[in-house]
Amino acid sequence: ALHRIYEESPTCAGNKSVQQRFIDNEEVCISRFEIPNLDETDSANCGPFKNLRNCDRNFVRSLCGDLYGWFSDRLWLAIAKVYFPICVSDLESDQQPFPPSPAS
Repeated sequence: ALHRIYEESPTCAGNKSVQQRFIDNEEVCISRFEIPNLDETDSANCGPFKNLRNCDRNFVRSLCGDLYGWFSDRLWLAIAKVYFPICVSDLESDQQPFPPSPAS
């Protein structure tokens, strides 16, 4: 899948200005979708966390394509496993388990 990233999104892979745009967008998303508390057992955090993930995912996909979006989903799932394990099944329910088909 990493090899495909370079083929399908050459302007995104390893591009520091694109990475900075990802960081800037994530900060915007965080400011829009604050998580009410950091209690990892509180399911009330799942909605805001999923909104945060969707905000970031949509930006990443629009800039760099579906494969980058898929990797973004995997990253947010890994974050949930550490900080909000109660939300993992909810996040998994709308994620593709495998990378999207190669772009034509």
